[in-house]
Amino acid sequence: MNMSYWENISSKKLILIFFSFSLAVYLPAFIVDFAIHNDYSVWANEEKNFLGFPETNWLVAVGRPINALLLNIQFFFIESIEDFAIARIVSFLTAVLFCLVIKRYLTSRFHLQPSFSAMLAFSILTLPSVQVYTVWATNFVPGSLNILIAVSSYYILERADSKSRKGKAYFLLAFFVFLVSLLVYPPTALTVLLFPFARIIFSEPSEWQKTRKLLTRDLLFTTAGMSVYYVAHKFLILPFLANRYAPIRKQLDVIMAHPKYELSITGDFIEKARQFLKLSGVALSGAWHLAFGSKVALAVLVLLLVGCALVLYRGSKGSGSIGRKAQMLFFVVLLILLANTPMLVAKGSFVTYRFVFVYSAMAVIGLFWLLHRLSLSGLKRFSYAIMVFLVVSSGALTLRNMTQTAINANIELEFVRQKIASFDDPPRLQNISFITVPRGAIFTDSDLRYEFRFGTANFNHVSSIVVAVLDEMGIEDEDIKTTTSYLGNKKTRILKDDDTLIIDMNEARLVGGRYEDEISITRFYASSKGTSPARAFDRTDSSWKATDYPQWIEISYPIDEKITKYAIMSVSPAVIPLNWQLEASNDRTNWVEIDRQTDKIPGAKDAHLIQGVLVPKSWRPLTLDKDLNWVEAKGDEPVYVVEKRVTLKKPNFYKNYRWVFTAGNSRLIEINEILLE
Repeated sequence: MNMSYWENISSKKLILIFFSFSLAVYLPAFIVDFAIHNDYSVWANEEKNFLGFPETNWLVAVGRPINALLLNIQFFFIESIEDFAIARIVSFLTAVLFCLVIKRYLTSRFHLQPSFSAMLAFSILTLPSVQVYTVWATNFVPGSLNILIAVSSYYILERADSKSRKGKAYFLLAFFVFLVSLLVYPPTALTVLLFPFARIIFSEPSEWQKTRKLLTRDLLFTTAGMSVYYVAHKFLILPFLANRYAPIRKQLDVIMAHPKYELSITGDFIEKARQFLKLSGVALSGAWHLAFGSKVALAVLVLLLVGCALVLYRGSKGSGSIGRKAQMLFFVVLLILLANTPMLVAKGSFVTYRFVFVYSAMAVIGLFWLLHRLSLSGLKRFSYAIMVFLVVSSGALTLRNMTQTAINANIELEFVRQKIASFDDPPRLQNISFITVPRGAIFTDSDLRYEFRFGTANFNHVSSIVVAVLDEMGIEDEDIKTTTSYLGNKKTRILKDDDTLIIDMNEARLVGGRYEDEISITRFYASSKGTSPARAFDRTDSSWKATDYPQWIEISYPIDEKITKYAIMSVSPAVIPLNWQLEASNDRTNWVEIDRQTDKIPGAKDAHLIQGVLVPKSWRPLTLDKDLNWVEAKGDEPVYVVEKRVTLKKPNFYKNYRWVFTAGNSRLIEINEILLE
C-alpha cells in the first residue's frame, strides 16, 4: 500500500474518487424503473392537489408537518414511474453532499488526513439507513434532505457567539433551522449530535476545557430544541389543527388506538431497554447488518471496548487524566442516549433502519477513531489496511443490496405490467385479485430489513401499484376493485371467472426469494352459474354452492401441474357430496378419470353423527386448535367443518382438473375448500 500517495493526494482528486466509488455502489438504483412501498401512493393524488399526498394528515398528526409539506412538493413533480429514478439520484447526491460536509469538518477541525476522513464518510454513506433514504423515494425528505438541514443548523451554530448581535442572530437562526428539522423527522434531526461526538474523541486533551464548554453548549442547544418541539407541537400545533380540521382529528383517533406512532412519553422502561439493545445491535453492525444481522455487533463492541481500554491505558497519566476521561465517557454515553431519544422516550416506536442513522454513524466514527489511534501508535499500515477493508466490504455489500433491491422491484413492476396487458380486454377489467408475496419470503427474513422489500410484499400499497400501471396504459381505474391476500391465509379474496384478473406475485420468482411450492390456479369453471367456483379454492370462509346433481367444478393451471393429494371440506355435513370422480385433461376436450370416490348414504353402524347428521367415516370432523390449525375434533369439541382426504394412486402432470359430483346427502352441495397437494 503506497501510504505516501494517499497521504498527499489532492482534495479534488480525493473527492472525485469518493464520488466515483459512491456512484458505482449505488448505480443499480438509478438504471431501472421501480418504486418502493408507499412511493406508489403518489397516484392516489391523481388531480395533483396541493397537500394531496395520501399520508399528509397522518404525518401532521405524528408530529412531522414540515415533512408533509416537503413530501407534497417532492411528489408534485412525479409524473411517471420513470421519474422515481431522478428522485433517487437527487437523494443520492444529497447524501454524498452531507457526507462530504462531515469529511470536511473532520479534516479542517481536527486536522485529520483527508483520505482518513473520506473513508470514514464513505462508511457512513453505505449505512443501511442511507441506503433506505436513497432507494425509497418517500424517505428522501425525512432522510437525506433532513440530515442536510440538521448539518446546516450545526454549521450556523458554529458561527454563533453570545457577545455580538450578529452572533446572537446566528444562534437564533441555527435554533430555528433545528426546529424545522425536528418538524421534518426527529430521528435524523439529531444528526447535529455527530459533531459534538466527533469533538469529544478527536479533540486534543490539552483543549478539554474548551471542548467541554462547547459540548455543554451543544447539549443545551439540542435538548432545548427538542423540548420546544415537543411542547409546541403536542400542546399548541396539534390541538389547533385538530379543532379546525376533521381529517387531522380522525388521524389522531387512529393513532391513539394504535400508539406505535403516538407523540407521547412512555413509562415502560423495561420494553425500551429491550428496544435499545436491539437498536445497538443494528447500529454497531453497520453495513454488515444486511448480510449477517446483529451477529457482527458483538465483535464490533468487543473491538471497541478492548481498543478503548488500551488507548486509555496507554494515554497520559497526569493528575487530571482520569477525571477528563471520566467526563469524556459521561458525555459519550449522554450523546448516545440523546441520539436515541425519539425511540427511547416515545410511547410507541419500533426499531427500523430509518431510526438508527445517528447511532450507526456514531459507531462508524468511534470505530475509525480507534483505527486512527492505532495508526498514531505505530500501526499505520495495519490500521489503513483495516480501513480499506471496511470501505471495500461495506461498498460491496451496498452494491449487492442495491442490485438485489432494484432488480426485484423492477421484476415486480414488470410482472404487474405484463399481467394487466395480458388480460383479454384490459379496458373491461372489473376486479383484480392480488396475491402478495408472504412476509419473510423476499430477500431476508428480518422484519427490520422489510424496508428493502417491495410494494407487492406490502399489503397496504398493492392497489397503488395497480393504479400506477393502469395510469401508464391509459385505463381508468375508478370502477376496478382490487382485493389482496397472502397465499394461504384467511383474508378474503374475490375471484371470478370472466371479469377478474389474478396477479400472484409468487409467480414472479424474485431474486433471492423463497416461495410456496404451489402454482396458482389461473381459471375456474363450473357447471352451475351460481356462486363462483373460485370460492372453493380461496382458503377463506366463502364457499361454492350448487343445487341438484350432477354438478362439476374445474380448474386450470398455466403449466402442467401434478396433484398427488386433495381434501374436500364443507361446513355442513348435510350438504357434502358422497360420490364423484376426478378427471384430468391437457386440452379441456379429452378427459381421463384419475380418481373415483363412492360413499353410500350411511347407516348408524358405519357413520359419525355430526351436527345431527350421519356422515360416512371417511369424512373427519375438524375443529381449530389454539394456533388456528385444523385438527380432528374429539369428544365435545365444536365441529367447524368436515373433511375427506384422498391420495391419488397414479398422479401425473395435467393442466386441467375437474371434479364431477354425482350424488350427496341432499339436493344441495356446498364446498368450502378443496385443498391441493
